This record gives sequence, C-alpha cells and structure tokens, in this order.
Amino acid sequence: MIELIKKLTNTKLDDVVINFYISNATNAIKNYLNDPDLDICDTYYNEAIELACYYINKATMSQGSVENGAIKSISSAGRSVTFMDFDELNKIGIPQTIKDRLPKPKVMVKVW
Repeated sequence: MIELIKKLTNTKLDDVVINFYISNATNAIKNYLNDPDLDICDTYYNEAIELACYYINKATMSQGSVENGAIKSISSAGRSVTFMDFDELNKIGIPQTIKDRLPKPKVMVKVW
C-alpha cells in the first residue's frame, strides 16, 4: 500500500509519515461508516488509498506556503489557488467522490 501511495503522489515521504496518513484515512472512513470493527484496508482498499493520497496532497501543497504564514493564496492568468493553514487541514473530511463509493453509514439506535 505504501509503495502505491508513493507512486500515486510522486512523493519521497518516509514510510512513517505515509502510515500516519493511511491511519487517518482508515479512521475517517470507519467514523463515516459508524463501524469501528470494519477492516478498511481489505474491504475498501482503493478508497483508503485515494483518501490517504488526498490528505498527503492537501498537506504537502499547503505546507511550504503557510509554514511562515506569508502566503494564503496565489492568482495567475485567471486561476487562483488558496492554501490552508494546518488547523484547516485537520478539519478536512472525506471528499464526496469517495463518499459516493462507500455504503451509507450505519445508524446506531440506543434503547433505554
């Protein structure tokens, strides 16, 4: 899984860092599905990889520009890019394209 993520993101990040993003991706999917016992890497392998790549790309794209808080957005030739700070990166959820491929979340009902 790590080698595939390195190829897809064209990154030279350490395996420990990539494992961090894989863990975040699998936890996000488990939380979205309301199923903490689900083995995401077996059941939703492609979605976990895509979400980990998404997190890596978001973090590395914003990292260099906002480390010192100097750049928030860039505009050129009618196109603009807005960078996020690290607090915003922590709030990133699951993109709709990945949610569309996952089943609907389980509904938990408690009876008193």
